[in-house]
Amino acid sequence: MSRTKDIYKALEVTKKMFGVEADIFPATDERVRLSAVTKDGRRIHGETALDVAKYAEPYGIKKIYITPKNPIVNPRVLHNLNEADVIICGPGDLYTNQLPVLIVPQIKQQLLNATSRKILILNIANKPHETLGYSLGSFINAIKEHLGVFPFDTIIVNSNQSIPIPSKYHRYTYILIDDEFRAGKQQFKIIEEDLVQKNIPIYHNPEKLAETVIKNI
Repeated sequence: MSRTKDIYKALEVTKKMFGVEADIFPATDERVRLSAVTKDGRRIHGETALDVAKYAEPYGIKKIYITPKNPIVNPRVLHNLNEADVIICGPGDLYTNQLPVLIVPQIKQQLLNATSRKILILNIANKPHETLGYSLGSFINAIKEHLGVFPFDTIIVNSNQSIPIPSKYHRYTYILIDDEFRAGKQQFKIIEEDLVQKNIPIYHNPEKLAETVIKNI
C-alpha cells in the first residue's frame, strides 16, 4: 500500500500475487482507530498495542470500540453480505481481528439482518495477552456484549488437545468447550473436529479446516 497509496489497488496486486479470484474488501473505506477498555478501567489505543495487549494485564480487556463510531463502508461489502449463502467469521484474534469488523455499525446490522447461515470458527488456542484463560463460553459472551446477541448458528471448534504445546508458546493454552454446551441445548450447533496443526499446535491445519468448512456448508 505504501507504493500505491490506494488500498483497493494494493488488494488487487495482492490478489494477483497469490492467485486469488474472490473479492477482497477492507471493512471500512476510511482510517479507523481501534481502542479498548480494560477490566480495571484503563484505555488502550491502537491495534499494535492491543495486539500484544500487555497493557491489559493482569485484568484483561473488557470491551473494544472504534473511532469514528460509524465509518464509511463500501456498498459492495454490504451487498455481498446480503447476497451470501454462508457468512464465515474467523479464525482470528477476537479483539483485534474479529470484533473490530463485527462492531462496524453497518456491517453489524447487515450481519444481524442476514438470513444466510452464519459460522464462527473458534481459534485453536488462546492468545496470552488478549484472551488468556478464555473458554468457548467466554468468546460467546464477548461477542454478545459487543453485538447485543450471538448471531452465529454454527461454531466450528478443534477437538484434538492431546498434542503438547511447545515450550516457546508456553503461555498459549487450548480453548476448552464448557461442559454446559455439551450437556444442554443451545440455539447454535457445535461441530468438533481434529483441526490442529501438529507441528505448530496453536494454529489450525488449513487443509483440515477447509475440509470441515466445505463439509458443513
